[in-house]
Amino acid sequence: MLWVTLFIFGLLASLGALILELLLASFFIDPSTLNSTFVPTTFSLLLFALIEESSKIVFFLQATRRVVTSSHLLSAGIAFGIGFASLEYFALSYIQNLPSGPLYGILLVHLITSILLAFLVSKYQSKKALLILLACLATLHFGYNILL
Repeated sequence: MLWVTLFIFGLLASLGALILELLLASFFIDPSTLNSTFVPTTFSLLLFALIEESSKIVFFLQATRRVVTSSHLLSAGIAFGIGFASLEYFALSYIQNLPSGPLYGILLVHLITSILLAFLVSKYQSKKALLILLACLATLHFGYNILL
């Protein structure tokens, strides 16, 4: 049951990030270019990484308050990361004109960041520590986005 719950929290985190990213993208994209392929700028890649990792932190903190114990951190990070990556991959594969990496790349980046998140959130929950964690996770995610 823990796996399913955390998978759903990962899906919800991904959905929250997707909604926020689409809302922000609507301000940056010229409607006349919707038929052409969207080429993200460095700024938008950084912004999207920050949005996704912020969403992960918020939803994972909620999950830790409800279901995660310190003995299940690795499995919590894995289930959460798979949930997040699955919705992102599904959305990117069905939305035309968006650059997307392969499934293993999306899965790997979200598994790594979610497992790191699980272990670090369990130890540090001050606002300063969470901001540092956000900066580290977003940098890692941004690095992946740049490589695409």
